[in-house]
Amino acid sequence: MLLIRFCFEQLFNIFIEDASLCEVTFNPELIKLLFEDEKNISLQFRTRISCLHFILNDNKKIMDIALDHLFITKCLFIYFDSYKKIELFPDILILLNKGDKFPIIVFEGLNLELYNMIININLSNREVEIIDEVAKVEKDEFEAGYNFVRYQTVKYQLFNINNPNFKFNVYNKKKENETIKVVINRII
Repeated sequence: MLLIRFCFEQLFNIFIEDASLCEVTFNPELIKLLFEDEKNISLQFRTRISCLHFILNDNKKIMDIALDHLFITKCLFIYFDSYKKIELFPDILILLNKGDKFPIIVFEGLNLELYNMIININLSNREVEIIDEVAKVEKDEFEAGYNFVRYQTVKYQLFNINNPNFKFNVYNKKKENETIKVVINRII
């Protein structure tokens, strides 16, 4: 156990350019057990770019690592298996509640239902809350077009009417009725 703890300490003290969490992830419970008495050690992996691959049934561990143990300076990529149903990803929307923690979030392989849940957000005074009904958010569409492979691209801003400090740029690329890619960038 001392060797495992030493390895984690080394990982927590370095900066990783690109990290990918897919089939093999760190167990968040093990990290908690190894460092339960430590108050002076940051238990976060510092990365520029991180990729989360939600293709397996054990997505809870990947989500826990992302929320509790990742410090990302540039972008969080989230890849989905497009054949899975939305019920398998209820915690994905929690990532938007941590909008200040992730500068840019890119969703790849979304189905239309999950895309609509992400876009229907209500920006409160403190955090982003995901709601089931139509959000009270003004959408300012500032660019739409088609590129040469027949993808429709749309860019717009989401912002709170009551608190203009909460602004997000949203870019999505669609092919027919299926959402392919969504980029959400918080404007500071």
